[in-house]
Amino acid sequence: MKIPVMSDEMSVEFNEIDEAVRCVREGDNNAFAVVIQTYHVQIRAMIGAQIADKHNADDIAQQTFVFAFQNIEQYELGTNCLAWLKAIARNKVFAHIRQFHK
Repeated sequence: MKIPVMSDEMSVEFNEIDEAVRCVREGDNNAFAVVIQTYHVQIRAMIGAQIADKHNADDIAQQTFVFAFQNIEQYELGTNCLAWLKAIARNKVFAHIRQFHK
């Protein structure tokens, strides 16, 4: 089995994300824009694949990033921020489906 090697580009991205998270934790709320800019397209696409209504999908994407910002202390530095955001988004999608499709 071949073990995937982290590319230099991915390593730089992870380092930039971790640095942005550190800055947010130290009070620089504007640094969270790095997280949003890096992952918004991927998170929105994931949600859009599950929620047909564009406005609802946009709302859920926004809720995902708001939740992540408000709970930034829960993110473990050095791990995969995209995976963390996807887990949050998945939970938001499930909550939406439960709420509107009873």
